[in-house]
Amino acid sequence: MTASHYNNQYAVGIAINVYQNEIEKMLLITNELNLYKNYNQIWEQNIVKKRCDNNFDQFLEHWNEDYKWLRWEMSNSKLSLV
Repeated sequence: MTASHYNNQYAVGIAINVYQNEIEKMLLITNELNLYKNYNQIWEQNIVKKRCDNNFDQFLEHWNEDYKWLRWEMSNSKLSLV
């Protein structure tokens, strides 16, 4: 997994037992989290504003299409480290 901070990409973890969500599962997760309604929290991030040339309408156009793409999920199986 990666994360972005001050325009730098960092490896932040290794995923084990991860699988790809189908569209129905992605929609279920985003609806449960009310993710669509939280767009203002995303827009407040400077890196998002920079990516969208500080254009809120451009951001919303992207957000309306892509907010639901929670592609990966980790299984509930227990992980034991030896």
